Amino acid sequence: MMTLACLAVGLLTSPQQAPAAAVQEVAETRATELAELGRREEIASRVGAIVGAIEESFVSGGELVSAEQLMPLFAEDARGVLRDEDQRLGDRTASSYLVGGPGHPVSVERFTSMAKTVDEATGPEDAVDDVQRARESVTRALGGVPSRATEVRVKEVTPVAGMPGSYDARLLLRHVRSPEKLGAISVSSTLRLRVIEEGEALKLLQYDFQVDLRVQTAGPATTDGFVDVAGTVLKGPRAALLRPSIPNLRDLLDSGLGVGVLGHHGVAVSDLDGNGIEDIYLPQPGGIPNQLWLRQPDGTAAEVAGVMGLDFVDATTSAVFVDLDGDGDRDACMGFDGSLRVFRREGNVYVQAASFERGSITGLAAADVNGDGLVDIYACAYANPYNGTAFPVPYHDAANGQENTLLLNLTKEADELAFVDATQGSGLNVGAARFSFAATFEDYDSDGDMDLYVANDFGRNGLYLNSGSGQFTERAGDLGAMDIGAGMAASFADLDGDGQVDLYVANMASSAGRRITGQEVFQARVDDEERALFRRHAKGNTLLLGTKGGKFTESPLASDGRWAWGAIPLDLDGNGALDLYVPNGFVTGSKGKAPDL
Repeated sequence: MMTLACLAVGLLTSPQQAPAAAVQEVAETRATELAELGRREEIASRVGAIVGAIEESFVSGGELVSAEQLMPLFAEDARGVLRDEDQRLGDRTASSYLVGGPGHPVSVERFTSMAKTVDEATGPEDAVDDVQRARESVTRALGGVPSRATEVRVKEVTPVAGMPGSYDARLLLRHVRSPEKLGAISVSSTLRLRVIEEGEALKLLQYDFQVDLRVQTAGPATTDGFVDVAGTVLKGPRAALLRPSIPNLRDLLDSGLGVGVLGHHGVAVSDLDGNGIEDIYLPQPGGIPNQLWLRQPDGTAAEVAGVMGLDFVDATTSAVFVDLDGDGDRDACMGFDGSLRVFRREGNVYVQAASFERGSITGLAAADVNGDGLVDIYACAYANPYNGTAFPVPYHDAANGQENTLLLNLTKEADELAFVDATQGSGLNVGAARFSFAATFEDYDSDGDMDLYVANDFGRNGLYLNSGSGQFTERAGDLGAMDIGAGMAASFADLDGDGQVDLYVANMASSAGRRITGQEVFQARVDDEERALFRRHAKGNTLLLGTKGGKFTESPLASDGRWAWGAIPLDLDGNGALDLYVPNGFVTGSKGKAPDL
């Protein structure tokens, strides 16, 4: 198996041209980088543990963390951050607006950063006061203490120049309160820490807290609380192109344009104009231009795909918008029928930066897999049995699909995007041709790096554990996450509120399939274990509950979700607990015209 170190060597020079000394130098450099990366991951884990301990008592009416509890966490030369003591949370609102459906508005407030300076004359007591002050500002924003454990994410750890053993860390925190008869209130904040190693202990040098966002729902929604407003928001000539169904388009357009049978075209949601409201990008079948709707605070939306260079008429199956070069704006990666393309954002226009010939891309996921601060891309591919591309063999556990791809981000300068196919060198080539539909990244084992789950049709799914340097090992089988079936999508979330990340997998559910596979004559010549795999293909969705040991156990609480295509966890009724939105459906024949499939 080719390692990332070998990959780096191959990018610089060929084996025939590379002097032994140059090869050795590259290998040693990579080894040093990996060692430093491992060190930063260790620091990230320890920082997360410290912040988790600070936040632990700040739940369900608990007392604010006392100064006596906090003092041992700080170094003797810790410094406090000066700020305007009279400046209150509400006085620095940057923007405020309402979103949500009729009758259930959602209030969103964004806050500006406060001017802060470190006073060298202060000491640990003042730094402890910063922690107390941060807790008080969260309490004000929530209207009380949080009702569940604070979500703590370590996003970045960097060594401090000129200060051996010191690191700056950036964390994202989310605090939630669900008061009775009110909707959920959540506060998102940024925490910047400076830490230093003192012997075997890690101590805090500086604690800098900033409330970023406050979201409050008006109250618990009812089952009839959703209203379709697409027709009043998406208006104009381009909106008319969204009305024809896939069968209508297949009747109207040339088959060579790429209007498929199943309509595998995702939706991308991202704030592309910086107004604090998520915009909507709609990939379309071949022959119909993709659409980008920029949403406004007054509830309207404007279609601007053509203006921004995103109105492709190629059959587009997926899209993701993310900052790929660290310049503050959101670049794009898109999957087409036959290619995977990366686009850089220049001002308000998108320009193609890279293209990779691939099969039919069905899903995209983005994360920094090797800890270098750059977002990488994972693409799922699918060999479509419905158009004759390939037939799964064996049906219940096929591995003859088209291969998925990991694009490693090697960008060095803004707007100079550079990617390389690192699938082989990363270990993600294992089980990479299993008719994949969707993938999702999550640090499910809380070790500071992003792991990957891949939902596959016609067989077993994959759970790839990250070593921290972008090296993955497939572990679904021994961790209880294989879920052999007709996998369409998957989502990580803490669905039972126990602090452990769970996994919800969207699968095909078929009552006819269950009847057929349950008969004694079905696959009578195979053993019971193999028959059970066929039967599992029709059972429906799977809920896998995470355990403290890192394994998953299947819960009987998951409903089948019909022929499910996704699993989106979100708090729909404002009670502070995650619900699941599961889109479903499949092709069927019309009465009198064609029999059902």
